[in-house]
Amino acid sequence: MPSYSLGAEAQARPGCERGPTKCMERLPETVPGWEPLLTAGRTISRDGLFRLIAMRRLLFLVAMLLVPLAASVPVCASATARQPILATLDTASTSRLFYVDPVSLRPIGARSLGLDFHWGDFTRSPEGALLVLSSNDAPELRFVRLPGMRFVGSMTFTDGQFVRLVAWPSPHLLLALLDSSPERVLAIDPSTRKVLWRRSVDGTVVDIQAAPGRVVVLAAPANKIGPARIVVIGTGGSVRSVVLERVLAGFHHKQGSQDFIAKNRTPGLAIDPAGERAYVVGADEPVAQIGLASMRVRYHGGLRVPAKAVSGPLRQATWLGNGMLAVSGTDSSISTDAQGNVKQDTAPAGLLLINTHSWTSRSLQPNAEATITAGSSLLAYRSGYDSATKTRAGSGLTIYSLDGTPRVHLLAHTSIDWVQSQGGLAYVWLTNPNGLADHVVVIDPGSGRILARETRSITLLTRS
Repeated sequence: MPSYSLGAEAQARPGCERGPTKCMERLPETVPGWEPLLTAGRTISRDGLFRLIAMRRLLFLVAMLLVPLAASVPVCASATARQPILATLDTASTSRLFYVDPVSLRPIGARSLGLDFHWGDFTRSPEGALLVLSSNDAPELRFVRLPGMRFVGSMTFTDGQFVRLVAWPSPHLLLALLDSSPERVLAIDPSTRKVLWRRSVDGTVVDIQAAPGRVVVLAAPANKIGPARIVVIGTGGSVRSVVLERVLAGFHHKQGSQDFIAKNRTPGLAIDPAGERAYVVGADEPVAQIGLASMRVRYHGGLRVPAKAVSGPLRQATWLGNGMLAVSGTDSSISTDAQGNVKQDTAPAGLLLINTHSWTSRSLQPNAEATITAGSSLLAYRSGYDSATKTRAGSGLTIYSLDGTPRVHLLAHTSIDWVQSQGGLAYVWLTNPNGLADHVVVIDPGSGRILARETRSITLLTRS
């Protein structure tokens, strides 16, 4: 927001001494433009004229200050958070790391760093000076000092295929998930690049999220569909778990078929920011509420998230604050036509808002299948494909307040690949006719304005 100085005009005008008062004392006897003040034979005194000029100037300055406050609060709020964003430009075998402008997404600054690998996940240290990248092709971590854009170390693991970076709660503690058999949660000291402890997770990790003092794992039985399980691992290495008997999760592959036919159930996990409770939301099942200190489970059986097909429901749960959960996802079904061809259909499950105080719910948008928060806004969209017409199916982008109030709809019925958010802005990626998601629409959700439409073959390093 622009700042205004009451003495700026007087100081800049030639012939004035410093300060508005002394400048006004040297005003000429006749002030151009103020002749109408001399009317009906009545003359305003010199002191009265000075007071009137000062009053009008003050009113003008007050008005100039109030106009930005009244008309541009969302824009100004977003602008204060618009810091450069890390991005990579990927080629067939390498990548290059650099900063981009948050609106135009054009490279800024003179420094960049060549990467001899493609990254799969990343996180930054609490103070933001250190970046860790995991390789997309190997169980390897690379550490980058951002102020100088230089490598400062690496770690390679002998087992596993991929490292997912979960949280960096303190300068000397980095938490990660190693995709091994079994999967393991790792505690790493970034300064020495040593593993402090490892904890195995039985089954398959469906989701893992950080909470104050711990990480929360949603796990499913290995190679089958069965009751889900919550595993809580403290930053010191303690492990506690509880089975969710009324929530199903997992993956099952039908044996003996020449076609790969599988069923899966993927519930959504959300954690309140205080880290006291976790919520697991499936399809056509009660919502499970888990107290992370006591590991006590409560089921809210009167509230069910409906499924449009039972062969492959996937749910995403997002904590909105004030006891509100947003739930979205997809329902997949598999069928065989008269010629024996296997066909998979995926339908949006819709956007549902759940009040965890009253345990009531309301449907906000039946054709939504994914959500993301950006600042104080909830964004809903669809990234679908109609197998009958072989065309992409979308619902554009709808922006809601966090209480579920719809604010604006953008991009008509466009199919959206995915949405990222950073610094209060949203980056909406669209696919071009060649199938490449290189068109991005930059949106300020607070004002509902489209700031830019760009074509960029880059990847943004945003946490959401």
